[in-house]
Amino acid sequence: MFNSRFLLYSTSIILICWIFVATGQNLTLTWYIHQQGNPQIDKLLIPFSWSAEWLIIIIPFGILLSRNWRISLIMGAVMCLQAGMILFLKYWINAPRPIEIDPTKMRSIEHLEINHWQSFPSGHTAIAFFMMGILSMVYSKKWPKTDIVFFLFACGIGYSRIYLGQHSLIDVCMGGSIALLFWITGMFIVEKTLGHQSRIQTP
Repeated sequence: MFNSRFLLYSTSIILICWIFVATGQNLTLTWYIHQQGNPQIDKLLIPFSWSAEWLIIIIPFGILLSRNWRISLIMGAVMCLQAGMILFLKYWINAPRPIEIDPTKMRSIEHLEINHWQSFPSGHTAIAFFMMGILSMVYSKKWPKTDIVFFLFACGIGYSRIYLGQHSLIDVCMGGSIALLFWITGMFIVEKTLGHQSRIQTP
C-alpha cells in the first residue's frame, strides 16, 4: 500500500507549497489566488469546497467498508484522531483568517459565509487528502491512473479554500501535511496489525 503514486504526488506538491511559505510568499500567493475569481467559478467552487465536509467522508468510507471492514475501522479511528488534532490546533492557535489579516483585499462572493479565526490548519484540506488517500488504497492497484484523479481532487479542495478566502496558503499546507502523516500512520497500523487480512478487494 505504501508504493502509492498518490502519496508521491501529494508529498511533492505540499513540499513545493511549504517552500513558497518558507520564502515569505504565503500571503502573496493567498491574495493572488483569492483575487483571480469570477462569479461563474465562485458558483462552482462553493459546493465543491463544501463537499469536504461530509460527502467525501461518507462515500470513501462506504466504499472501503464494503471492501474490508477491518481496514475501515482502523482508518476511521485514525481519521477521528486527525480531526481531534485539527480541532486542538485550531482552538489553541486561533489563527486569523484572511478577512482578519486584511479585509480590504477580500472579494465579495455571493452566497458564501466567510469564517472568522481558527484558520490554522485547514480542516477541509486535511479531510480531502486523507479521504482521497482512502480511495487510492481501494482503486490504485487495479487502476493506477486513478491516483492522479484523487490527487487533483484533494489539491482542488485546498485551492478552493484559498480561492474562497477561507484560508491562507500556510493553513492549506499544514492541513495537507497532517492528513498525509495520519494516512501513512493508518496504513502502517493496518499492515502491522492485519497482515494478510489487510488486502482490499478490488472492484
